[in-house]
Amino acid sequence: MARYPRTEVRSSCGGHGVFAAQPVAARTRILRFGGEVLDAPAIDAAARAGAHDDYLQIGDGLYLGRSGGADDLINHACEPNTYVRVTTRGVFLVALEDIAEGTELRFDYGVTQVAFPFRFRCLCGAASCRGEIGNYDEIPAAVMARYRAAGAIPPHVAARLLARAGRRARRSAARAAQEHDAEIVGLAGLAGPGVQHA
Repeated sequence: MARYPRTEVRSSCGGHGVFAAQPVAARTRILRFGGEVLDAPAIDAAARAGAHDDYLQIGDGLYLGRSGGADDLINHACEPNTYVRVTTRGVFLVALEDIAEGTELRFDYGVTQVAFPFRFRCLCGAASCRGEIGNYDEIPAAVMARYRAAGAIPPHVAARLLARAGRRARRSAARAAQEHDAEIVGLAGLAGPGVQHA
């Protein structure tokens, strides 16, 4: 079992958040996200039914639902100190920079989101706050460049960014996204009983 830095759940933003209980070095995996893998029709149905945004997009049309653990309580920030890394071995929260003990762990929800059916007001309080949390293509280019330089863009979003570069890149990006999504669905221990359909 992997050992992750200690974290603790405390009050934050009118609810709860996850805080570093020890210093965390940049690029350190902090926790692994859990939850059931869901597809786009299931998420769309949840949105139509009035569900809250309790989902993390991990691929084109693939999402993680709530796990019941601390990973459900990671808040958004327009100036984050962590990011989500989607791999064939799992979905992880990774330090974007060195993080001091007692600091709340936050990632930019928008960088994972493509045609996400939920929108909500941002409460991060950062000087560069965008005011509303939406999709990756609403994030300013300079911020996306920072994420790209840090390797903090998930494969399904990176594939879309590559697709803008031209026809050849589009074909390669689509193949990469499909292969990636197929690997994610097959993750042992992540998919649980299988992808849930609406």
